[in-house]
Amino acid sequence: MSVKKNLMAQKKKIAFVTLARSDFSTTEPIFNNITSYKSIDSSLIVGGSHLLKRFGNSIKSINLKPSKIIKFMDENDNSSHEISKSYVRAIVNFTKYFKKEKFDAIFLVGDRWEMHAVASSAFMLRIPIIHHSGGDITQGSSDNQIRYSITNLSSFHFTATEEHKRRLIRIGEDRSRILVTGEPALEKLHNLVKESKNVSRNHIIATYHPCTFEKISILDQAKVFFDSILKIKDKILLTAPNPDHFSKEIYDFFKRSSRDHEHITFIENLGENYYKYLLSAKCLVGNSSSGIWEAQTSKTPVVNIGPRQEGRTKSFNVIDVNINQKEILRAIKKATSKNFNEKISKLKNPYYKKNSSEIISSNILKVLNKKDLLRKRINL
Repeated sequence: MSVKKNLMAQKKKIAFVTLARSDFSTTEPIFNNITSYKSIDSSLIVGGSHLLKRFGNSIKSINLKPSKIIKFMDENDNSSHEISKSYVRAIVNFTKYFKKEKFDAIFLVGDRWEMHAVASSAFMLRIPIIHHSGGDITQGSSDNQIRYSITNLSSFHFTATEEHKRRLIRIGEDRSRILVTGEPALEKLHNLVKESKNVSRNHIIATYHPCTFEKISILDQAKVFFDSILKIKDKILLTAPNPDHFSKEIYDFFKRSSRDHEHITFIENLGENYYKYLLSAKCLVGNSSSGIWEAQTSKTPVVNIGPRQEGRTKSFNVIDVNINQKEILRAIKKATSKNFNEKISKLKNPYYKKNSSEIISSNILKVLNKKDLLRKRINL
């Protein structure tokens, strides 16, 4: 075997999977960093809501060339039955690709049902899973169960905080297979904040995802939310919900209802400019995870509606309210006040860690060289 072929044979193959803006913001800095490692052959696999018009075709904002595009979702997926069929298609399509490429590991981020399908495929093919974002808690969403299921299928864990690590240890994960790294997505936002001076905050970002365990229907939740932001005079950027069960009902309602109101702009996805919009936002209103772990870095006030994010580490820039118009409007008034903004001006983000993506990249190489990575002990 030639020297060149021998070097290629020694390379470790790892697939990075991104299925939505939320996970790509974490994946991108790690992928960019790890491409400089000559001993690793890294591939970027793109699919999920990135490919759908309903979510703004966010694949267009990915400034990297995908190694593979895997389609499994349809534009009109909405019901539990339709989402279940998409889940099955994801397993089938990823299994075909993973079997062909013979990766040494798969890198996954987060807690989405789409990512759980990828984890299931990799696990059944005996491919080690390296997971980021385990140990978090979102009591008001079914993502909570999915997150811990992915954790259980994974062979190594990068967590955002020490508390997340402690939770993984409490559920039996081996502490030697957990590393606290911070949240890599915050590096870009942190740098943008440092570079930006005297930014004018001139709009409100509104995002509402289906809240799984509420007693009122998902559409009724959306109506309370929309009727509340209707009463705000500021310019509002209303973004599309995640591809959850029955989210298309919210999408169609928001898109249809916003047409009659000049101060509300409905946009599927703010894309690569999201952090700039976040930095210039007076307030974030809704139940997006961005309001919990990104808005702290941009010092953006947040009105967090309903229980979807219950259990997450929040700072005092977040005002929790029920799905109730009076509470929402009262909280927005408080969040946009001068006194509240002065109070949060010195806020520090517990999810941020310097050089997070570099820490993860260098340790991925160590993980790939571990023996018996698939042999996992549960310490209970």
